[in-house]
Amino acid sequence: MAARSLQLVISGPSVLALVASLMLAGGCEPDDDDDDGGPSCVERDAATCAPLYEPTWDRVFTQTIQPSCGTAGAACHASAQASGASGGFVVTDMAATHSALLDGGFVVPGDEACSDLMVRLDTDDTSYLMPPGSQPIDEGERCAVAQWIAQGASP
Repeated sequence: MAARSLQLVISGPSVLALVASLMLAGGCEPDDDDDDGGPSCVERDAATCAPLYEPTWDRVFTQTIQPSCGTAGAACHASAQASGASGGFVVTDMAATHSALLDGGFVVPGDEACSDLMVRLDTDDTSYLMPPGSQPIDEGERCAVAQWIAQGASP
């Protein structure tokens, strides 16, 4: 189970199933479990938090994603050989990373509470939390990521 906490494990087909079930159910409920045992949504309202920085993709990538996920010391997603890469998310350049987040289903534009990236940043479930084995990233950073997602997650 500990190795799973280092990975983003939702893939395209399971995201489609999750989205379809949410559409049929009329939304998601915070703290519901998804198919791999982690929560599928968290309680998060991006409109009510205070972002550390302007919630644009450029700032989200350079101030949160790259330093927290894809650089030395926080390298779970730094390369295809990294521990977190088996889930399909590797931090490379801005454009490729943005595509990986959206195409891999880790971010659902407009739905910060049920986007896997936000769930993993905000969850109380330490086996699912990112970054693993450490304190959560700063609330202001998480707020900026949430607002970027809520505003459509544009590049």
